[in-house]
Amino acid sequence: MLLCVVCPFLVIGWLFQLSVLVALEIACQSPLTPLGKQKGGTGERRSLGARQ
Repeated sequence: MLLCVVCPFLVIGWLFQLSVLVALEIACQSPLTPLGKQKGGTGERRSLGARQ
C-alpha cells in the first residue's frame, strides 16, 4: 500500500532529475548561455554528439 503512494513521487523525481540533466547538457553546448561561453561554446562533454 505504501509503495503505491511513494511510487509516483519517485517517478516524478526521476523525470525531474532527467530534465535537469538534459537542460544542463544543452546549456553547456549552447554558446549563448554563460555556461556555454565558459566552456568555449562547444561543450567539453560531447558524449551525445560523438555518438551520432
